Amino acid sequence: TGCLPPPATIIENFDNYDECSTTCGAVCDFPGIWRNGSGDDFDWLVYRGKTPTVNTGPGGDVNGGLGKYVYLESSGTACTNGRQTHLISNCIRINKQGTDTCHMSFNYHMWGVNIGTLRLQYSTDGGATWATMWER
Repeated sequence: TGCLPPPATIIENFDNYDECSTTCGAVCDFPGIWRNGSGDDFDWLVYRGKTPTVNTGPGGDVNGGLGKYVYLESSGTACTNGRQTHLISNCIRINKQGTDTCHMSFNYHMWGVNIGTLRLQYSTDGGATWATMWER
């Protein structure tokens, strides 16, 4: 129909969060809409600039490279193939405002050896079950 999505009602960047160790397996706690899940194998890390592992990751965040972002360090034995990590949001209430669609967007970068799968999932029952909305 050529309709544009409405202006964003929730925006999250990680600029106000402390940077984390870039070592695979490091614990990284940060506040906000998004947080590391519990019971998974390793944490998402808050970082600024080019990722420290050669030939992986972005050169910086999407806003000119000056801000922070979260990423996964997949080098090292704690983060090898078959490991999982979860980035979980607070409950987000969806209001379609009289339309039949909702919009969600995010930036991602998947570059490096042995990159696994990135999934965007949602739950309508408080996390008891999950459905995949998008996968790459």
